[in-house]
Amino acid sequence: MEKNILDFHSSERNIILLGDFSETEIVEKGSKLKAHSHAKDVGTAVGIKVAGRIASKLVLPIINPIGAAIVNGAADIASMASISSLLKNTTAEFTYLKVPYSQAHDFLKWKGSLVPQKDAYYIKNPHDDRVYFPADKFHTLAFEEKYNEAIRLLMALKPKNLTVEYREGYARELNAKVKGKKEVINAEADLKVNQVKGNEVLFSAEFEKPNFFSRAKKPSDLIWYPSEEKWHSLVDGVINHGLKKVEMDISYNDDFGVTANLQASIAKAIGGKIESKYTVFRQTLWKVSATFW
Repeated sequence: MEKNILDFHSSERNIILLGDFSETEIVEKGSKLKAHSHAKDVGTAVGIKVAGRIASKLVLPIINPIGAAIVNGAADIASMASISSLLKNTTAEFTYLKVPYSQAHDFLKWKGSLVPQKDAYYIKNPHDDRVYFPADKFHTLAFEEKYNEAIRLLMALKPKNLTVEYREGYARELNAKVKGKKEVINAEADLKVNQVKGNEVLFSAEFEKPNFFSRAKKPSDLIWYPSEEKWHSLVDGVINHGLKKVEMDISYNDDFGVTANLQASIAKAIGGKIESKYTVFRQTLWKVSATFW
């Protein structure tokens, strides 16, 4: 029986290349590529645009996956004038899995508006083995996902008000008229968006007091939460001990092995002139302050 992508160990499919392949096949780092590999094994970069997700009556800027522009830390790894000459090397510079495009929909999950592309490289989500991010936007999308989860967690704890501040690392443009899909998160909140330089107040929101039957609870589908011990203490304090005021860090301090060198190697494998900007790893800190009823 032909193997599918999920038949391979997680470590063997950290990086995948989708394409018109007849079978799923591992390409080991250092192995000789077939003569046509550089022409065939190329990835097209997937861009991201400015957007915010509107939450019922408020514009609560939960970042739309594949939809928020991270404007700091974007490094144009691909701006190599002599990149064509680098493609003469026929040895694989990193290990990846060649995956038939049909398996992208049959076995994998794609978040938000992301549509998998043929002849494109993707890197596995750090906390979900079936979710992949485009290689050129891996870090910004991983951080967006963590940010979204943190905000969703705090919303579930029924805050009185909530403020997010930018401290360092990735930043994004916020427009008071945030564009995006409306999604009901909490219909009883009013949002104020403030933009300042330095420690930016990305947004602040105030919420009406929840009714008796609307209890604070932790969502059951969190994937970043298990590794965030400080988040555990916060949730326990609010739900079980009447904690009224908290400050929570949304930090991004791990590159998950997706280094600038790896991204440069993937850029080389794309071939030709690359116009996309690769967002490299940057230590990032956004701070959330919240009070509770």
